[in-house]
Amino acid sequence: DSILPQIGRSNLTGSITVWFESAAMLEKFINETQSSLEFTLTAGAKTLTFLFPAIKYTGGKPDVSGDGSITLEMPFQAVYDATEATNIKVTRIP
Repeated sequence: DSILPQIGRSNLTGSITVWFESAAMLEKFINETQSSLEFTLTAGAKTLTFLFPAIKYTGGKPDVSGDGSITLEMPFQAVYDATEATNIKVTRIP
């Protein structure tokens, strides 16, 4: 007998750090507002785009230490999005 992988949903979490320019991002956490997150990585002529179509912020802690700009650390969880039928979509651009 062999153990075969099972197909199911993944539990994807992460964290982003944003400039604290207004309370808009913090309010997304407080109000449990669902958002999306997309970013692109490029190496030479190769590009990957990562899309998290539905994320919920699970925290929001401003960093007010020291002088200068204030940043906001925002941990998140990517949840299933019915439109994309996934919680993460990776697109390779040749």
